[in-house]
Amino acid sequence: MSIVILDACSVINMVNAGIIKKLKLINGYSFYIGRLVLEECLDIEKREVIERCLSDGVVNFMNEDLSISEFSSVSNKYNLGKGESECIAYLAKKGTIVCTDDNKARKCIERDFGKDYYFGSLYVLRELVRQKLITCDESIKGHAIMVISGAFLPKIDESYLCN
Repeated sequence: MSIVILDACSVINMVNAGIIKKLKLINGYSFYIGRLVLEECLDIEKREVIERCLSDGVVNFMNEDLSISEFSSVSNKYNLGKGESECIAYLAKKGTIVCTDDNKARKCIERDFGKDYYFGSLYVLRELVRQKLITCDESIKGHAIMVISGAFLPKIDESYLCN
């Protein structure tokens, strides 16, 4: 089972689209959230949804501490936000996959670790359809809600989400 650490933008996008509770159902992945990412989720309603998902076991809390040097090394190297830096530090330490919709973070991961070490909320929508956990129409609607809610996601052909 692949361990996936969620960054703030991807987890917020999944909360907005109403798919966060489906993460536990996706075969092959175990989803985690770190302390700094949780702290970045400032919207009270969204944070309550995330905390409920943590208490219900939908997502797991990454309780393995990072040292200050592990975090600082990543933060200084990439000049990303705290949450993205935390996720990449866990990738460097544990070999996790990072779920991020932050383009700069994705480019850093791809350059230094490879394409196999990240994906985003669009991949999650696609995987939910592939595993027959949501319909194609639900996936398309989820993507639209993410964009309307302010997500900076690439324009995609709907067939990406449904194949």
